[in-house]
Amino acid sequence: MPARKIDLKTRKLLRAGWLVALLLLAMGLFSPWGAIRYYQLSNELAQLETTNLDLRENNRKLGEEVDRLTKDPAYIEKIVREQHGLLKTNEFVYVFPNKKKAKIN
Repeated sequence: MPARKIDLKTRKLLRAGWLVALLLLAMGLFSPWGAIRYYQLSNELAQLETTNLDLRENNRKLGEEVDRLTKDPAYIEKIVREQHGLLKTNEFVYVFPNKKKAKIN
């Protein structure tokens, strides 16, 4: 079967069609609303959601600690003793030397 001949007008229309198709494809990929930008934004959204979950968990823990600090005197005493080294009345701290460091040749 012989190849069909395409007239000049049809060729120009086909070239214009291909050009329009390529332009639309390029716009679909590289425009501010294109596929590449969509992929970047979806990755950024996933990271922000993870960060948001971490911050919510941290906020929950801090809220629990605030509740304990405002309502639990034993917890307050524990924190003061551990972090600030405060003692009750008539309490003493005995510091024993390290046996390994005490040996001098």
